Amino acid sequence: MRKLNYILACLACINIALSHANEIEKESPLQKVDSIVQTRMKQSRPVSVTILCRTQLLETPHGFLDFCNENADANRIELRKSVIAELKSIAANGEQKSILKKIRGAQTTQHWIINAISTRLTSKQILQVAAMKEVKYVYVGFPTAPKQRKKRLTEVIPFAEQHPEPEIKGSVPWNLKAIGADQVWKKGIHGKNVIVAMVEGGIDYTHRDLRNNVWINQNEIPNNGIDEDKNGFIDDYYGFNFRTGTGEVIPENERHHHGTMTSGIVVGDGSGGIITGVAPRAKVMLLSGHAIHAYQYALEQGADILSMSFSVPRLGDGRGLWRLMSEHAVCAGLVLVSGCGNFQQSEEIPLQIRVPEGIPCVIGAGGLNK
Repeated sequence: MRKLNYILACLACINIALSHANEIEKESPLQKVDSIVQTRMKQSRPVSVTILCRTQLLETPHGFLDFCNENADANRIELRKSVIAELKSIAANGEQKSILKKIRGAQTTQHWIINAISTRLTSKQILQVAAMKEVKYVYVGFPTAPKQRKKRLTEVIPFAEQHPEPEIKGSVPWNLKAIGADQVWKKGIHGKNVIVAMVEGGIDYTHRDLRNNVWINQNEIPNNGIDEDKNGFIDDYYGFNFRTGTGEVIPENERHHHGTMTSGIVVGDGSGGIITGVAPRAKVMLLSGHAIHAYQYALEQGADILSMSFSVPRLGDGRGLWRLMSEHAVCAGLVLVSGCGNFQQSEEIPLQIRVPEGIPCVIGAGGLNK
């Protein structure tokens, strides 16, 4: 009797699995297409899309929490190596290859932080892709990576010439006192050996309060148009600009000082007389462009924290794609921080909290006044 019950149980499991497979096959292609993409498909031009493949590191609603509980005592550096290796293995499992065959000829960017492809497709191609069993969902597109080109850095700061003062000197402004930063410094905690990747529109790394605390890729020789460290990026001496495809991150418009200001809030060392940085001995890795490219670069280049000073509103289903990407990055040991609250005067709650700061695994940093 027990043997018969076991056989019946096995047959029931097989039947459930087959039913699930049939449900996947019966899905209407449009059910797997973001509503915003569907609206844009009605136009006559190609649509920017990101195609999310079916297999992902975190595949269940509780996947992130389960991962955190299972790895609570893991070494962050070792965990990063294993998570990146697994993410890349998933991205190479053949699903992306099958999709590329279907859309042969389209300009594409393949991702590994999520198992996905970004591209531009016609309405017919979108429906063809959505009908594939390898495809989980078609979202509004992340930008494809630009073609890399040579551009000389404004200034090359030799690593050997970075000389932070041995002591924290300079006047401390009220805001740092208000959050107790100066009291933490007295305990010898200044951010030393911490790398903060800054995702900004541009940063003036020649600023006197920043130049001693700019992260430098010591495996790259600047301004020679060669990728010495074979990481896929040419002349990425301070980081990389994914908007222009170059290593130069100083903003072309001199009025765009936002990135310089936020970097000063993080690591300004007081060389100009006032200590503006919460962590005046940390290093800032300079990145510009979309977060998906920044996540991947920051993880592989050893950043501990990634700061995002932007907010994306009204993403609809796209919030899920951002959440998955961010949870994967956090699983790999990257602390994500995003500014929030800049829309207090123009947006109603809850639209004030956008993406990425509205994602549960992202730390939202607000402001304060006197």
